Amino acid sequence: MKPSTTLLFLILFFLASEATPPQPLGLIRADPKNVLKINLVPLLFKTYSIQYERTIFRNFSIGVQGGYNSELRLGTYINKVLDTVSNARLMAVRAKVTMTELSTSGNVYFTPEIRLYLSRKGAPNGFYIAPYLRFSTTNVNSTLIYKDSNNNNIPILFTGRMTSIHPGVLLGYQKSILKRLVVDFWLGGIQFGSSKATFDAEADFKKLDQQGFIDFVHDNFKYGSSTLTIANDAHAQMQYTGKSSGFRIGLCVGFRF
Repeated sequence: MKPSTTLLFLILFFLASEATPPQPLGLIRADPKNVLKINLVPLLFKTYSIQYERTIFRNFSIGVQGGYNSELRLGTYINKVLDTVSNARLMAVRAKVTMTELSTSGNVYFTPEIRLYLSRKGAPNGFYIAPYLRFSTTNVNSTLIYKDSNNNNIPILFTGRMTSIHPGVLLGYQKSILKRLVVDFWLGGIQFGSSKATFDAEADFKKLDQQGFIDFVHDNFKYGSSTLTIANDAHAQMQYTGKSSGFRIGLCVGFRF
């Protein structure tokens, strides 16, 4: 064999061995089972949400999502929505109370879930149903102008912390692209649960009809129970426990590993 032919043979053999390295039987690498994703939709509200998912069985996976938002101002948007509502009871409430500010801060949520994939390809591809349980904590700040029975406009500053637990179910579709890239559409999720909160209220309470204010609060928290105690002329506290609901939508992108 000529030296040039021998050299060409060795080069081709080397390239072939690098392209398909031999692996012992049973150690051939399977499809990646882990997915790490970021949800793009909450970024519009300066909320950062990351989800980790791992395939357990052919059509099952488990996952956990975590999210954080430093501050979210909602007062302007909520007032615009309320302006379009013509509910008689709500209008009666708005005649007594005007909200000038509502913001949340330090919002943290944690959501474990189980996914059942319906496609023949199995997890993590295709349509899926995902039961989940969301835990969340939120710091709330709100400024209200209360008109009492003596026609006094009293600014009241509410600050407090709310914790919630919401079981729910999510429908979605996930697709792997080029084996490593993942796009996950959360087509819609709905959740119902309970919330607990403690609010401190600061105002000049000596200027208003205190019993009328207490009755107003108790009468208008119909989705739970509330207890308002006016400690002195400048401070009150409200304990609240009630039902709450929410929804989940999202567009996630990530990679498999």
